[in-house]
Amino acid sequence: MFEDYLAETKYVDFANPAVKKAAEALKEKTNGEIELIEATYHFVRDEIRHSWDAQDRRVTVSASEVLREGVGIC
Repeated sequence: MFEDYLAETKYVDFANPAVKKAAEALKEKTNGEIELIEATYHFVRDEIRHSWDAQDRRVTVSASEVLREGVGIC
């Protein structure tokens, strides 16, 4: 049942090498699942700019594009 929600898609491309590297770096800096969740939240909040707020015309779609460009839409 939950497998459908945990599958990789063209938008949630968590097997992409850059996404995996970023995830592994966050995991290495944390102790346990709660710290990892918090660190991931702070990374996205502090490192990924929101397209509208930044007045950035780029439209990134996948996780790897957002990570590469540093900007994304909700």
